[in-house]
Amino acid sequence: MLVDSEYLLEQLMREAQAMEAAHAGGSTPTQPVSGTPVMAAGGYGSGRREMGFAHIRLSGIMRSDSAGYVVDAFTEAFGDPSISGVLLEVNTGGGEVTAASMIRSAIQGRNKPVVTFAHLAASGGMMATMDSEEIVAAGRTARVGSIGVMMTLPKWMRSVYGEYFTDVYADTSENKNQAFREWLKTGETEAFREDLNALDKIFMEEMAAARPLNKETAADTLAGGVWLAEEAKARGLVDSIGTLNYALNRLASYAANNPPT
Repeated sequence: MLVDSEYLLEQLMREAQAMEAAHAGGSTPTQPVSGTPVMAAGGYGSGRREMGFAHIRLSGIMRSDSAGYVVDAFTEAFGDPSISGVLLEVNTGGGEVTAASMIRSAIQGRNKPVVTFAHLAASGGMMATMDSEEIVAAGRTARVGSIGVMMTLPKWMRSVYGEYFTDVYADTSENKNQAFREWLKTGETEAFREDLNALDKIFMEEMAAARPLNKETAADTLAGGVWLAEEAKARGLVDSIGTLNYALNRLASYAANNPPT
């Protein structure tokens, strides 16, 4: 996964508490789909200057199913002639590799400017947004970074899997799920680590290509740390620090140089 572990733990605990409260009350909780976008169009600035823009929100743990809604919102915005640009408001510590790749691909294929306004953009949140025209940190307390790849394996599964499941493989599928099968049998995780290293290498290379990283701190920046806005800007992870209105003004400046056709 492309996720900050502290953020992941916080989100999973919140979900567990919600489920516990629901069971105590005898009802099933209803939770919004993580990452479901909200789209709006309108003016910006204190004088509400005219500019049609789409406002898409990316929040919560990034999962491939909810990422589809974000991609759909981008597709709709890019196809709407009344919209000049997209403001992507981000508050996520990351999630699935596939989810981050889906959103990144949508931004890479844009025909209109995209400005990211980041409260928290960590791990997959950075992978998804690193190709934006500009990344604006939402004030000095915004947090950015966690460039890296990790996965969590449930220890309890190894002790109970065989009691509840029997897997049957074709004779010619001896390498299918090999890492998982080895882990169930021996607890060995090296095959998983090899995959994570390969993914992390791609993540670091593409982040270095997409962002103007400070060469003096680049290696440390790509090693998984998370920084407040001013340090993130010094390292090259964000371009500026400002308010929502500032981000909209930046979007307007890009849109002015890229009028809709």
